[in-house]
This record gives sequence, structure tokens and C-alpha cells, in this order.
Amino acid sequence: SVVFARLIGRNTEASNALAPGTVEVWRGKTNTGKVTRDAEPLIHDDGKFHSPYHRFARRGADIFDRRLYFITTFSNEVVLALPNTFVTEPRISTQDKKRYDVSRLSGELLHGDNIFDVYLGESIAPYFALPPHKAALPVDKKTMTMPMMNDGSGEIDPRKLERNMELRWETMCKLWDENKGVNDKKTLSQRLDYNRCLSSQLQWIREPGDRPIRMAYTTSGRPSAALIEEDQSILDTKLYQVTCRGLDEANYLMAIVNSDVLASAVKPFCGTNWAHKIRDLHKHLWKLPIPEFDGNNALHERLSRLGEEAAEEARQLLSHTPDLNPRKAREMMRHMWQPSSEVATRIETSVNELLRGS
Repeated sequence: SVVFARLIGRNTEASNALAPGTVEVWRGKTNTGKVTRDAEPLIHDDGKFHSPYHRFARRGADIFDRRLYFITTFSNEVVLALPNTFVTEPRISTQDKKRYDVSRLSGELLHGDNIFDVYLGESIAPYFALPPHKAALPVDKKTMTMPMMNDGSGEIDPRKLERNMELRWETMCKLWDENKGVNDKKTLSQRLDYNRCLSSQLQWIREPGDRPIRMAYTTSGRPSAALIEEDQSILDTKLYQVTCRGLDEANYLMAIVNSDVLASAVKPFCGTNWAHKIRDLHKHLWKLPIPEFDGNNALHERLSRLGEEAAEEARQLLSHTPDLNPRKAREMMRHMWQPSSEVATRIETSVNELLRGS
């Protein structure tokens, strides 16, 4: 159909920025009794409106290629072994894009100060964070800094790393240069801290300020969010972190991001896959009128409490599930917990009330 419209004014209220009116949506085959007519808010993106949380959401670090960084650790059984050292092997996964040989990184001894917990997109299920992976990073865990060259090149200075990590980093850089794409001009240092995503995380870890709590959500697929409780862990590029002033605010956001109502509302802004499911979420959810948490607002407080209850129910359901993996965790939360939980039902009602301009 074709619609001709004329602008007669602009609503500047944030609560109605993306829903200036209501339209009637017809669905179903014409000339049958199965056509439905539903009133829905008119959603649009003017390119200007953002939720206050847009500025607090930051994408994780580009820890690519994963075969270079991700490791499995083993106890150092050598007699008189140095304390806090581990024998490491590259972690090989079927999800790795690169297939080159990393045997040169096999059996290396690394100090714990260079071994980090890293959360991937696959680590996050609704209201529940699965165990993180281990990665060897050219970062000093004591100071949470990357030792950089003094020439302003943005390159990591391997001479400032612990000796074993220095040797490993040099090998990693050689493997990267030998196998990166012909059009990729970035060095491994530049790739790791692309858009300062890693250094900004490290800065937050060092100085969280008045926002000491992190919520993480996935960059693609159906929105999934969980709290990240480990203060020194790193988030990979398949996740966004949203820093919060406290647990009440984080639980409030978790309830919103994990809801079906939000998934439906944000879908028009996102690219979709062949099955018409959300593919690229990124920061599109902050185009919705999600207000900053106010502990004096009854609806906000209710969502916070419900988010906390949902996280506890998720923990009880998933913590003792044998052979738990990301796909199983998400399916259990969406197909077992959500249809049967009173908390889940109340969350959907409350998020719907919030997004429709409470």
C-alpha cells in the first residue's frame, strides 16, 4: 500500500519519541475469516532519540583470532614450580573462523597475571551467565593495563610483558601476520584494542566510579542478558556491557532486555536472518523509550524486584543441570521457565506498560 503523510508537529517528549501514534495492523489472508486487526504503536527511528542507557553500553573487545588467545590451563606439576603458573594449550573450537596451525603455542607456561576469564556471546543465557573461558592476554592483571610503546603507535611493547608472555605475544603476532586476510592492514595490537573496546573495559575495571555493576547482553540473536559478577573478567566482542549504579538498576535492565515485549519492539530496527529472527541487535534496543532507573518509581522498582526473582529462578533451574551448554540453557529458560513462571508473566506485563509510555 501507499501512504501520503504531512508533518503537523513534532512530539518532543522522550516517552513518546518512538511511538507518536497508534496504527491498526491487519494480518492474515484476505477474504477469509482469519484476518486479525491489532492496534500497535507506530515505531520509527528519527536518528536522534536514544535511551539514557545508550551512552553506558559498550561493545566488548575484539579478541580475534580466538585460536591465538583462548587456552585450556593445566596445573604446573614441575618440582619447585613457580607459584601462580600454568601449563597452557590452545583451545580449539569448531566455531573458530581460522583453521591455521597454532601448535607453536602448545605447552607454554604462563603466569596467572596474564590469564583472564573471558565471557563470549555463548556465555550468556537469559538471567544466567555460564562459566567464562580462559584467554592469554598481553595485559597486566595487577594494574589492569596494556604495556604500550612510548612512540604513540598504539602498539603493545612486548618487552614490558612478563617473559613467557613476551615470547608468546611475539609468536602470536607472527601467526597473525602470516594468516590474516590480504585486505586486513591491522596489526594484532590494533585488532585487539579496536575502537578502544579493550582499553575502555580495563579503565572501567580500574576505576568503575559510581557505576560498579555490569550487565552483559548479546550483540545478535534473541536478546539475552545476565549479570557479570567477576570484576576482573573481560567481555568479548559478541557482548555489550552496560554499567549500572547498583544491583537494583542491573536487575531492572535484565528484566527489560530478556522480555518478549522488548524483542518484539526492537525487531523493526534490526537486521533479520532467513527465518526472520533478529540477527543484529547491537545498540538498537536503546532506540526504544527505556528510561533510566528511578528507585522512587513504582514500576521501575517492580521490574527490578522481578528481575532479581527471575535470576534466582534461573539459578535454581540451571545451576544443577547436567551437561549444561549455551543452547540448552537458553532453550530451558525460554521454553520451560518462561511459559510456566508467574514472574515471567508479570515481567512481560510490566515491560509492556513501561514501553507504552508509562
